[in-house]
Amino acid sequence: MKKTLSIVVVILLVIGIVIIISGKDEPSVRKIGFILPVTGDAAVYGQAAQNAGRLALEDLRKEGIIIDSIYEYNHLSGTAAAGILQKFIDSGDVSAVVSFGSGDVLAMCPLIEDEDIILFNSGSSPKITDCVQTFRNYPSDIYQGKVLSDKATTLGYKNIALVYLNNDYGVGLRSEFVKNYTGTIAVEEVQAPGSKDFRTQIIKIKSSGAKQIILISQLAEAIPFLNQYAEQNLEMPVLASESIKDDSLPTQISNAVINKIIAIAAAEYYGSESIKFKDGYEKKFNIKPTSFADYVYDNTMIAGKAIDHCKNIQGQKKTCMENFILNYRGIGATGNISFGTDGDVIGKTYDTFVIEDGKFVKSDR
Repeated sequence: MKKTLSIVVVILLVIGIVIIISGKDEPSVRKIGFILPVTGDAAVYGQAAQNAGRLALEDLRKEGIIIDSIYEYNHLSGTAAAGILQKFIDSGDVSAVVSFGSGDVLAMCPLIEDEDIILFNSGSSPKITDCVQTFRNYPSDIYQGKVLSDKATTLGYKNIALVYLNNDYGVGLRSEFVKNYTGTIAVEEVQAPGSKDFRTQIIKIKSSGAKQIILISQLAEAIPFLNQYAEQNLEMPVLASESIKDDSLPTQISNAVINKIIAIAAAEYYGSESIKFKDGYEKKFNIKPTSFADYVYDNTMIAGKAIDHCKNIQGQKKTCMENFILNYRGIGATGNISFGTDGDVIGKTYDTFVIEDGKFVKSDR
């Protein structure tokens, strides 16, 4: 009896030791929270972004990095994004957040400062630079505004109509463009997010004396604007910001305007990493990725690696992840990636794109 009791005690002790050891060696899986505009006017971006995040998590798993995820949708609403972030904070198991638009990030900034969470995004508002614990691998509109202005000058745009979207992205880029542009702005027209009828604005532009159009918009508003432009038989060239540079645009606008569009966007990377991402995406989802999906993919990959690198750190995980990201040097689907101390990506440049054979291609114009 005593011998049996002793054996039972030994077994229980061994089980207890195994539980303690396994508890130390197998920390709980941490999550990446995704806040994306999967529905609404920006769904063309958000759906592809969600797919890109899922593909990245699968590729991380192939490297032995297992990260859980949770997806929430916000229609590009900053208020909704802030509410979702608070839910992530309250859950206590989200280590990093991958979001999309500038308005989302700016709404979340005040909430994240004292939390153990890192925020990744592909917004371009200049104000994002001041957000703590925030990393973006898309360049600030401080640079795009100057590039857009320089290109307008190079093309001889001396008397323009300026059309911009009334959100954080549009207002921020408009400000940077105006700061650098030295020509005449004959008329300014503001697009309300979600608007579809711009005929009155186009008639004003037509009678303003402007010779060219600067368009700072997004697909949902740019498509009806360009079609209504064609209806009015306008001949003014259109220099647009990067948000319209998506190969779905040529299939949805009049042929009468296609040859008049020039877009400025971050330079594309054509290396093996980009090819692998695009091939993997198309194989898994039976569709080509849309604009910015590659940025969400890279953000998810880096976030996952940061979480994995710091998984055994007791306390100060935020500091550990920040240091990992600040020291990160890699090549992703979007090319070379490294971050400055302010969290902004380093070294991204812009190119000019036109539409040829139904898709955007780099141009020397």
